[in-house]
Amino acid sequence: MLANLFIPLGYEDNLLTEKVDGLTIKYPKGGEGSIPNLQSYYPQVKEEADQLFGRKFSDSFTIIIYENRKIPTFNSGFEKSVGFFQNNNQSIHILGPKLIQESEFEHTFYHEYAHYRTHQFLSKNNISINSIPAWFHEGIGEFFGYSDTNVDIVPDVLLDLKKLDSNADFQHARQGSYDPYLQSYIAVRELVLGHGTKVIPELLLAAKDHSFYAAFQKVTGKSFEEFQGSFMEEKKRVDSLIEQAAEAGKKGDFATAETIYLDILRIDPKNTFAADFLLHTYVKQGKFEEAIKTLEVDRKDYQLHLLSELYLLSNPHKSLIYAEEAEQLVAKNQSSGDYAAKYAEAVRKINSNDPIAGYELLFKEDFINYKEIQNELYKILAEKYPDDIRVQKLL
Repeated sequence: MLANLFIPLGYEDNLLTEKVDGLTIKYPKGGEGSIPNLQSYYPQVKEEADQLFGRKFSDSFTIIIYENRKIPTFNSGFEKSVGFFQNNNQSIHILGPKLIQESEFEHTFYHEYAHYRTHQFLSKNNISINSIPAWFHEGIGEFFGYSDTNVDIVPDVLLDLKKLDSNADFQHARQGSYDPYLQSYIAVRELVLGHGTKVIPELLLAAKDHSFYAAFQKVTGKSFEEFQGSFMEEKKRVDSLIEQAAEAGKKGDFATAETIYLDILRIDPKNTFAADFLLHTYVKQGKFEEAIKTLEVDRKDYQLHLLSELYLLSNPHKSLIYAEEAEQLVAKNQSSGDYAAKYAEAVRKINSNDPIAGYELLFKEDFINYKEIQNELYKILAEKYPDDIRVQKLL
């Protein structure tokens, strides 16, 4: 959220300060738990912003963490807010992880950092901040916030985005059930899908010499009215296809589901929901090599375990590489690493002088999530170790 809100006099005087990786973080006593989170998020969001806006300028901003929602800043008509950016002193303000879920804390930091970098880009290029509509500012913030995440909600209510040009109008629209952030995000996302991420800085630069909507037509080749009339229909079309694919999956018709998910990804290459469920259809059909190829091209951290499982069928050494990568990632993020550590230990044993001991642990602890992978692994073990009594007990 863009804001110029009142910060209680003396609030910052009572905060502890820590400088980490170039960031100045101010937090109340007991709020130091936010520091490792910010350390984890910052390099990734900075890299994304550098790719979008360039690497010419170094960061210089302050993050202020709040562990009390009752202070005036978050209790003055912005009850839905969990964070905001102040341009006048280059500061990001966020409710701490004790008050909001970690995923919301991460999303908010990404969103507010996007505001910081957008303002920095506008300032360095002598472009008036007020010449850019509020919905576009917030849409960019949400585009960063939803990085690598699919939002499959179609708003029940749609407004003409031109009615959300001013920050006052944008905030007023939040008072009811309508979510202006969601519609703004979908608009920016559709722009990126059609023109690539370069469309964001190109639009901002074009707005230096033209009104925003004249710049929009110049950069995209479409009037804003044409664009606005089509992008929500495209979103509804994709959502309809997702429903059809899900229905086919429920009936066990994974071949049809696969075809539909591929169609969705041709329309919307960044649709993570379709990409994830396409992998699911591959595994359910026994197309293990296809699943591996897809994951090797583009995988998320949460897919490391699946990739390790798949490689158990053909390359236990590679399976171990991904199992240990997942184990290290969980440890780094200070999450509960019991499952990842035990799974990695089983795969280490599979790669030892006594691989059967590893398979025994694997099946005893139910580490294989897909019965299709498990059944294929049974076949491989039966062929490879036909006389081993321990293998026979596994079958």
